[in-house]
Amino acid sequence: MQSYESFVIVARSMQCDQTQRHAAFAQLVAQFRDMALTQAYQVLGDAHLAQDVTQEAFLTAYQRLTQLREPAAFPGWLR
Repeated sequence: MQSYESFVIVARSMQCDQTQRHAAFAQLVAQFRDMALTQAYQVLGDAHLAQDVTQEAFLTAYQRLTQLREPAAFPGWLR
């Protein structure tokens, strides 16, 4: 099993094609969805809002992934 750091590297790499980048990011979503949803629910106290915010957080993370300097920092950066 690959580490999440390797998924971050692939997801933001311009050397990989779009399919590879999307697949790597999908792995990150699968691995960190529960953490992000729990964090959002703790802040908001509403399950539906937490789902919306989690989706927005992953969208923003995908768009700004190149700004993440250290792949190992992904969980904290996403939070």
